[in-house]
Amino acid sequence: MPNTSTKLTWCKARIGEDMNWWIKEISDPIHWEIDGLGIIDPRQFQHILDLLEPLNEYGLQTDLVAEAFYSFGIDEIQDDKSVLLKRVQDNILDSEDPLFALPDVLDEDKGPYADLLDHITKLRIKMLNDLIDFAQNLTVEELEEEIRESQNGDFLEGRATHYFTELTTILEYVPE
Repeated sequence: MPNTSTKLTWCKARIGEDMNWWIKEISDPIHWEIDGLGIIDPRQFQHILDLLEPLNEYGLQTDLVAEAFYSFGIDEIQDDKSVLLKRVQDNILDSEDPLFALPDVLDEDKGPYADLLDHITKLRIKMLNDLIDFAQNLTVEELEEEIRESQNGDFLEGRATHYFTELTTILEYVPE
């Protein structure tokens, strides 16, 4: 079931220097801090879905994917080249329309997006251990440590880690 929130009805997004979309204004500023709040564009979301495909045989729960995102469609392109996005209730996995995906990060530790990250991290490790003959099995902690190092580097350089980068780092992870 798609996420529901009566206050979250629209947002305005701009393209950043990093070529990712970032929220610049939102209908529910009480619950959403827009500083460093990224939104995944339709092309990026399709890429994520492609990366998730191999995890199906390892038990991917697609309902977790659908619940982790709020769906938005383009309503209007503004004069400053930002886009006004309107909330749609469509399941992001079933929609025929190209949709932007805003991760549900209202509760960063226990919310639907955090659940999705935990789920795909475990499945990615399970898949890598199944496909590659390691001297010692990979652990979730090893992957999480590498992600933390990358995010800390971004933080020290004053950059926010975009959700697309966060997801693809997990889904494309292969140890050195």
